[in-house]
Amino acid sequence: MFKIFAILVLISIIIYTNVFDRKSQYTGKETTFTGIVYKKKIKEDKIIYYIKAKENLIVNYYLTEEKEISIGDTITVTGELIKPSKNTIPNIFNYQKYLYNHGINYMVKSKSIEKKSNNTNIIFHLRKLISKRIDNIKYGKLDATEEEVIAALSSGATAYCLKDIDPTKLADVVRDVANGV
Repeated sequence: MFKIFAILVLISIIIYTNVFDRKSQYTGKETTFTGIVYKKKIKEDKIIYYIKAKENLIVNYYLTEEKEISIGDTITVTGELIKPSKNTIPNIFNYQKYLYNHGINYMVKSKSIEKKSNNTNIIFHLRKLISKRIDNIKYGKLDATEEEVIAALSSGATAYCLKDIDPTKLADVVRDVANGV
C-alpha cells in the first residue's frame, strides 16, 4: 500500500513540475522590486542577492559601493528584468530551466539598491550568523563547498583551513583560534 502511495506521489510531482506552466507574476517591464534577502553570494566584481518579492528573483549588483545588506533585510531594487539564457548546445546544462524549477523566472540587473529595513526574523538572524562565521574564514582560498564549511562550523569549529594551506598561515590560524580571535 505504501509503495503504491509513494509511486502516485512521485508521478503527481513529475506531472506538476513538467506539465503545468508556472506563470510569472511579472510582465517583464517592471523596474522596481521590494523583497527580503534570503541568500547572498559574493563574486569578484558583484554581489548576488536572492530575494523573495512577488516571486523569487536573483539580483546582480555590480560593486560600485559596499552595502550593509544581510540575509533577512528588506531591500528595494531598481533595475531591469532579464530572462536567464537557455543553453545553446543541446543536452547541456540549461540554466533557465534550472532556475525555473527553483521558482525563479527572472534575474535583475540592478542600477541601485536601497535597504528598507533590518532583519527581524529569528531564522534569518541565525542564517546571517552562520554566513558571517563563514565569511570570517580568513586564510587559504575557499575551494571547499559551502556545505562542507557549514558542517564544520556548525559542529563547533572556530576556523576552517584547506589541506593546501601555507604552513605559516596555518600557524597564524592556530594562534588566532587559541587567542579567541
